[in-house]
Amino acid sequence: MGKRLADIGLENTEDNRRKYRQLLFTTDKELGNYISGVILFHETVYQTSEDGTPFVELLKQIGIVPGIEVDTYNSRSPSYEAILENANVLARYASICQANRIVPIVEREIPPDGDHDLERCQQVSETVLAFDYEALADHNVFLEGTLLKSNMVTSGQVAATKAIKEQFTKATVTDLLTDQLFLDYERASQASVLRAWVGKDGNVAAGQKELLIRAKANSQASLGKYEAGSPQGKAGETGLFIKDHAN
Repeated sequence: MGKRLADIGLENTEDNRRKYRQLLFTTDKELGNYISGVILFHETVYQTSEDGTPFVELLKQIGIVPGIEVDTYNSRSPSYEAILENANVLARYASICQANRIVPIVEREIPPDGDHDLERCQQVSETVLAFDYEALADHNVFLEGTLLKSNMVTSGQVAATKAIKEQFTKATVTDLLTDQLFLDYERASQASVLRAWVGKDGNVAAGQKELLIRAKANSQASLGKYEAGSPQGKAGETGLFIKDHAN
């Protein structure tokens, strides 16, 4: 959040973070047609709008299911031991979530940092996925009651040769053929919103308009109906990669 606010020249204060989240969560109810759930950070769960309405309630009012970030992140350079350990930790986490009537989102965190090629990313993605689901079965997790938060299969950000979009699209689809898919458009949804808002109260409506445009485009993409270049967002040509990213 600090990096995103810095990008538009805002100080990373709790109130600025709250104002930005209020912009997102008070957008027109149409937003609920395109976004089904939001993963909230611990701070966000307890924040309220200016009129005192909890953010969790605002989300419910527009038909969006609120969730909370409860897991930690995986190793960036997976050895066999690291993959096995992370899979078992994720499986235990999923089991605990289900025991408490929470739907676990199992995330195989494979960041785009590094100089790896497309083939290496696909190999790691498929291997981690196999380990994850074996561990989930071993821990008696109800698989139909879980969601997989997947990654795009791409070459590394500093790879000597970058895969073109047709190549990484095919690699990602191949990887996802056996997945129970949960699509996360968090960064893609917010970049244009921030550029339109830039922390000014008078720009809240402009930011919300950008959110609706991008959310609709992402929803269409998940259904295979998106036409490339159709929405012209404020950050349409801006790279969204953040080195060593963590929520």
